Formats: sequence, C-alpha cells, structure tokens
Amino acid sequence: MNHSPDKEKYCLAELGDIKLYVSSYELSRDRRYSFQNLVGSSMYFTDNGSFPAYLKLKGYVLKSECASPCVEFNTLMNNNMRFFLTMDGIFFNAARLKSFSAVNDIKSQTVKCEVTLCCDSYIIAKGEG
Repeated sequence: MNHSPDKEKYCLAELGDIKLYVSSYELSRDRRYSFQNLVGSSMYFTDNGSFPAYLKLKGYVLKSECASPCVEFNTLMNNNMRFFLTMDGIFFNAARLKSFSAVNDIKSQTVKCEVTLCCDSYIIAKGEG
C-alpha cells in the first residue's frame, strides 16, 4: 500500500536512501564561555568559540518506502555518513547523524522518527530571510 503525504504540510529530508517527511524541526547552536578566577577577586573571561549546530528533525517514514528505518539509520551512523541538505532555505553542510529514534506502530503505515544531526556549519540561502 503506497500512501502519498500532503506535500504542503511536510518538508522532505533525504538521508541516504531514507525519505523522512519532516513535520517539525529544531535548530540549536551554543557559544561557550568560561570564567577563571584571578588573584585579588577578579575574573578573566574567555570565549571558547561556537560549537556545532544540532538539527533535530521529527517526522515519519513510510513503511512502503523503508520497512525498517532503524536498521538504515544505524548503518548510516556506523559508516559516519555526511549529508548535505536544504530545509526551509537553510543549507546544512556535512551534517552527521548524532542520534535517532524510531517508533513503529504495527497498525500504522508509517514509522515515527526523530533524528538529530550535528552540523559544522549552515548557511541561510539568499532571499530567504
């Protein structure tokens, strides 16, 4: 049975052979600072720089396209695959699979997935905000 999702509601993220229909995503990035105590009760402030960005994708995979996405995600993670993808006008460069979860309901034709990617850099495409 082949289901076709409503293209207006979902973004498509292709991770290797897996098509993830994304219903929501979260992008986060840290900049870490440290403080060191000095003699005379003063503090020294240092900037440790920005850390990689994390892209958390929530959505589903159709069982008709990939029967067991957890096996595929595990293979991609073990092979340290890098992905180049664009979502909502943001280009993610060399994203690596950091973690994933897949919830399979036997009665459903989809597998709910949550994927976290670690990206060294991302670029907002011109004309997108």
